[in-house]
Amino acid sequence: RRLAEIGQIDLTQSVFVFDNTSMSMNFWLHQPDANGNPLGSVIPQPVPFSIVDLVPPAHVGDQVANPNPTAVDPTTGQLINRGGIAQPLAPGRTIVRYFLGLRDNASTNDTVYGTNGMPKKPYFNIYDLATLPGVNLNQHNTFILWRAEVAPYTPGGYVDTRFFHTDPSGNLKMFDSNFWYDNSVAVQPGDPSITSSAANGWVDNNADGKVNISENWRAIARPMVPMDRSDEVAIEKDEDGRPAYFIDPATSLKFMKITPLVKFEPSYIGNDAGVATLTNDYGNGQPNIPPASHRESYGHWTSPFDLYLYRGGLAGPILNYFYWNGGASPVQTKTYDTGTTAATSSNSNFFPAYYDPDKAVNSSQIFPSDPNTTVPPILFYVDRKRGMLNFSVPDSIWPGFHDVSTGLPTPATASNYDTAIVNGAYCSYVFPGYPANVTTMSANLSNARPYIDLKAVPGSPLKVLPNIMITPGSEVVSGPDMRPGPNYGNAVVYTAATEEKLDSLGPNEYVIHYRDIPNANLSDPDPMNVARQRMGVILFWKQGIRKDDPLTGAAAGSPATSMLAPFPVKKADGVTLADPIRVRYRMQNNKIDDIVKANYLSRELMSFTAGVRLYEFNSGQAQQVTVTQKVYLRNMPR
Repeated sequence: RRLAEIGQIDLTQSVFVFDNTSMSMNFWLHQPDANGNPLGSVIPQPVPFSIVDLVPPAHVGDQVANPNPTAVDPTTGQLINRGGIAQPLAPGRTIVRYFLGLRDNASTNDTVYGTNGMPKKPYFNIYDLATLPGVNLNQHNTFILWRAEVAPYTPGGYVDTRFFHTDPSGNLKMFDSNFWYDNSVAVQPGDPSITSSAANGWVDNNADGKVNISENWRAIARPMVPMDRSDEVAIEKDEDGRPAYFIDPATSLKFMKITPLVKFEPSYIGNDAGVATLTNDYGNGQPNIPPASHRESYGHWTSPFDLYLYRGGLAGPILNYFYWNGGASPVQTKTYDTGTTAATSSNSNFFPAYYDPDKAVNSSQIFPSDPNTTVPPILFYVDRKRGMLNFSVPDSIWPGFHDVSTGLPTPATASNYDTAIVNGAYCSYVFPGYPANVTTMSANLSNARPYIDLKAVPGSPLKVLPNIMITPGSEVVSGPDMRPGPNYGNAVVYTAATEEKLDSLGPNEYVIHYRDIPNANLSDPDPMNVARQRMGVILFWKQGIRKDDPLTGAAAGSPATSMLAPFPVKKADGVTLADPIRVRYRMQNNKIDDIVKANYLSRELMSFTAGVRLYEFNSGQAQQVTVTQKVYLRNMPR
C-alpha cells in the first residue's frame, strides 16, 4: 500500500507524463534449449507498460542562481531544499523514472542480439522454480520496481552523457529500452562543473574497471520493495511446473509467458461524445451555428485512437460517418446498415492524400497546389494534448491574391499597394468606360459601397469547399485608417458591426457575412444587392463615393464612379501608397447535427497497478498483494 501511495503522489503532482505506449523494458529471460531444458539461452523480451517517465513541477528554489555547492543534490544539480512548488505550474528540470528491472543489473557485452549490453544473471526466481534440475541460490535474480530521479541536462545545458546517449548531431536520446543493462562506457559531460563520468555513489558492479551507464543508473535508482524476497512479475507454468512459452508471430522467437505486477497504463476512454462548443453566437448575429470544436472528457491522447464523425445523426437505419484512426491511414468515409450490419468504407478518394488532420494549421494543408481538384468533404484537425476536435481552420487573404502554398500573402508583394489595386483586386463590377482597376459596386450609386468578396479571390477555399462558412467572430480585418489626422492612411484594425448598422457604418467599421443570408436572392441584377446577401462579403464605409476622380482625371461633377476615397492614400517618397486591406479568418464546413464519438487512451488519467509477491524464507510460499487505481493527473495542462 505504501508503494501505491508513493507512486500516486508522484503521478498526481507531475506536470507531464511521457507517452509510454511505445516504451518497453527489455526483460532478459531464459528460453528452452533443443532438449526442452528451460534454462537455455537468454533472450531480450520487450514488455510494455513496465516503465514510465514523469516530469515533476518546478520549485521556488530552482530559480536560485549560483547556489552553494554543498546545498546541491549532486545527482540532479538542484537544491536539496527546493522550497514549495512554483506558481504558476511549470515543468522542472528532472524526470522521475519508474521501471521494472532486475535487482542485480551487473552487465556484460551482448554478442548475439546486438544490444548495448545484457545482464550477467538473467531473471530467475529460486522460490518459483526450485524444482528445476541444476538450480542453485546464486541464480536468484528477480524483477523489482525501481525509482530514479535524474536531470537529462546538466546545469550548464549539456546532455548528461553519464546516463543518456546522443544521436550523431549531439541531441539527447531520451529513452532506451535496455538502459538498465547498458554496458557502454559512460562519458563525462562537457559541463565544467562535472568532473567525472561516474555518478555520485558509483560502484563497479561489472568488475571491469570502467564506468558503465548501467552502473550510473544503479547508483541513483532506489528499490521500492524489499530486494531479497520480492518479485514483481508472475510467470505462467505448464502442468509440470515449468515456465510456459509462446511464439512471437512478428519475430518467430520463443518468449516466456510473463506478466508484470506493476503497470503504468494510460486509461481507456470509450465512446466518448465530449462536449461541443456553443451552437449559437448572438453577439455576432448567429442564433444557430455548428460548433467550432468538440472537447472530449480527457486530453493527452496516445496513438492510435478511433475518431468517428457521424453525419445526419444516429437514429436512421443507415449511418454515414467519417473515420480516422489517428495514424498514417487516411480519413475514410463509411456507412453502416443497422439492420443488416453491413459496412462499407472508401479509401482516400473522398479526402485528398495530402490532408493531414494532425497539421491543419492554414489553408496550405487543404490546398497545397490546385484548389479545384479533390477537396475534403469536412475539415477538422485533432489537438491530442487538449483532447479536442477542431472544425475551424485558419486562413488569410490579402489584396489581389490568395497564396495557397502557405495560406499567407507574400510580404514583398503586399508592401506597396496603391489605392487602385486595393479596390480593383476585389470589386466585381467595372463601370463602363473606365480602367479595369477603377470599379464600383452598383449602377445605383445610392446603393453602392466598397466591399471585399473573399469568395471571389483567386484560390479562395470558400468557393470550392462544400457547406463552407466563416466561423463567427474569428475574422480580423485591418486596413488604412480612414479618419483624418496624423494616422490617416496607416494600417489599423477595423471594428465589426451588425447587419442592422450597415447603412450607418463609420470610417473604420465593417459588416461581414459569415454565410449566405437565408432565402438569399443571388440572381439579383444589382451586384450590390447580391453582395449584401452573400457569405464571405465584407462591406465598408459608404462615405467615399465622390465625383472627383484623381486617378482617372475625371473632372469634379462627373459621374461618381471611383471607390478610392474610403481607402485613403498617403505619400511616401513621392509615390502614392495605401496600406492594404488584410483579412484573417477561420472557416468550417461541419453541420449542426454532426455527432462526434472517440475511443482513446488518455495519459491524463493513468491506470496504476502496484503489485508485489513477497516470499517467506523458510517455506518459500508467496503472498501477493495488488492495488489497482486510476490516478487523475491534475497538473497536466490542457
